[in-house]
Amino acid sequence: MKNKIAYIICLVLFSINASFAQLNPLTAQYYTNTYLANPAFAGYNQGLNINASYRTQWTRIPGSPVVQNLTADFGTEKVGVGLNINFDKAGLQRQSRVVGTYAYHLKLNNSDKALHFGLSVGFMQQRLSQQDLVGNINDPLAMNYNQ
Repeated sequence: MKNKIAYIICLVLFSINASFAQLNPLTAQYYTNTYLANPAFAGYNQGLNINASYRTQWTRIPGSPVVQNLTADFGTEKVGVGLNINFDKAGLQRQSRVVGTYAYHLKLNNSDKALHFGLSVGFMQQRLSQQDLVGNINDPLAMNYNQ
């Protein structure tokens, strides 16, 4: 049985085409929603926490950046789980992310001090908005970006 589980884990890990780290679109709202900055904060406050944020910059400039976040996390005394859904738009570029998080909170010596560990796994899609493209819409570089 252990060999089957190890085989399945290896199969999943080696079937991944690419892995990237630290691709969080950190915005100014991280001080009110610490889970945006660090997955170890999932479930830090016990119970269910739901946060939503919307940020737009340079509103008078066409194609200005827009970031939307929806996070939900639930924590017990030692374990936290979370979900982060993010949409980011800047010019022609669009990015969508869905991330699930597991966090473990380890208290030290019955005090207020603790170690927090977190791991996030998710999917990200980056694409170019071809309907907003100005100029030659058959440009091979622009057409191949979304593949």
